[in-house]
Order: sequence, then structure tokens, then C-alpha cells
Amino acid sequence: PIKKTLVPLDACNNVKLLLKDFNAIQNNALKIELLKMVKPYINNIAKDEGVRAALMYDPLTIFYLLEKNACGTNEDNVQIETKGIITRGMTVVDKRKITDGLIPNVTIVNYINGNRFRERFIDTLNSE
Repeated sequence: PIKKTLVPLDACNNVKLLLKDFNAIQNNALKIELLKMVKPYINNIAKDEGVRAALMYDPLTIFYLLEKNACGTNEDNVQIETKGIITRGMTVVDKRKITDGLIPNVTIVNYINGNRFRERFIDTLNSE
């Protein structure tokens, strides 16, 4: 009965922070430490995803909580597959129009305004 919200990778992967975004941080000590962490992360993302940018999963979830109006959502029925051999543990969303009586049980974030996130992220770090 608890209201659930899912911020999936699909929405998060559309929001990318580049090195120039991290260089916009004014606190030099903070910028240096963040760049030490984010440069190897960006290199790994480039190998795995072919994108030279940081994918910011956890901060995007917090951003949704702070600025829901900068995000798009839909309601769907979501279940976790527990018996499948290949799909065990996967989140399954029933997208059919006729769903055998299943009612929406999760709010799914399907869009995050990347420009607004970038602005809020950098402004927050610059407010220290």
C-alpha cells in the first residue's frame, strides 16, 4: 500500500554531465576532488556506453524529489520477476492497454529535464 516511484535508467541515461559542467564548480577544493572521482567514471562510461559523460543516477533521484515539475511521469503496473531463468529479478512493466485487471501501482519517471538538473546541480555545489 506504500506509494512507490521508480526513477529508471531509461530516464537517467538521457541526462549527461560533461567535464565542462564539473569545471563550472567554483569551489576549487571541491572541484578537484569531484574531478578525481568523475574522470575515471566518465572513462568507464565511455567504454561501456560510448558516451564521454557522467550518468548521475542517485542525484537524479534526489532531483526528482526536489523538482517534480521538471520531470515527466506515468502510472503503470510494475512487478518483479522472481521465477524466470533469464529475467529473474527484472522489473516488468505492463504496457498493454488491456492489463488483465492489473492496476497501476508505481509512478515511473519517464523524463528528466537535463538542463534544469545541470543548473540545479552546479548551483547547489556553488552555494557551499
